[in-house]
Amino acid sequence: MAKTTINLRAPILINKESNRGVQMVLTDSSYQLAENLPNN
Repeated sequence: MAKTTINLRAPILINKESNRGVQMVLTDSSYQLAENLPNN
């Protein structure tokens, strides 16, 4: 099975009330662009 990764350095934030989204780029972050998503 391939590893699944998520981007925590530039997450996409979605406002469900307005149906709008923005990508928030974090400049001072300890997260990598591709963080492993743990398997549950």
